[in-house]
Amino acid sequence: MKIKDILRHLETSFPLEKQESWDHSGLQVGNIENECDRVLICLNVDQHTIQQAIDHHCQLIVSHHPFLFHPVKEIDQNTTVGHNIIQLIKHDITVYSMHTNYDALKMNTMLLEKMGCINIQPVDFTGISRVGQLKESMAFDQLIQKLKQQFNLPYIRICGNKPDLVHTISLCAGSGHDYINEALDVSDVFITGDLTYTHAMDIILRKQGCVIELPHFIEEAFKKDIQSYILIDSIISDESDYFQVL
Repeated sequence: MKIKDILRHLETSFPLEKQESWDHSGLQVGNIENECDRVLICLNVDQHTIQQAIDHHCQLIVSHHPFLFHPVKEIDQNTTVGHNIIQLIKHDITVYSMHTNYDALKMNTMLLEKMGCINIQPVDFTGISRVGQLKESMAFDQLIQKLKQQFNLPYIRICGNKPDLVHTISLCAGSGHDYINEALDVSDVFITGDLTYTHAMDIILRKQGCVIELPHFIEEAFKKDIQSYILIDSIISDESDYFQVL
């Protein structure tokens, strides 16, 4: 099967038009006219996942996070990005990324469903973040324990005023700080990631609402889900979070 046929099938469910204006989903490196009989699915295209694609003779990598998010001004073998680009070209591997187009159509809905939420709806005008209702309200501390178990987390950071009970949850996997106010206006807690000290200060100044920070790696659910859309042989990458807790 040609790579372009695999990508056309993916874009039927996750059209690139759904991505944010600042995003760079779609083709990153390679030739969509090439034949493909095996696909590697990953969160991040890095030296580790590229080597897995080489070892498993994959002609296509489908990632969640864009491989080339920022413009590349030079391809230098002695830099990480330059080395990775050369490796991909040398081994004739095509890279395709599905980022905010996937987020807008499935990611946050899927994660809320994993937490047992129903009646899931968009929060912001872009349609990326979602809000859902728990079937039964639960204590805040119980929710924290549920999140730790669901996503195998050793700890969780929170900011703001903890509610006694949680009934509605809004969520934006990855960096959702732009949606904090909209999300907290319609939910008891907002779950997102990549919060800075300044974001935390803004949440405190708001005086109402609680934000729960989860790591980017909870988006690993992307891999198993996308595998169900791949029409040929595919493997899920072996990856771990870039951050470690000591």
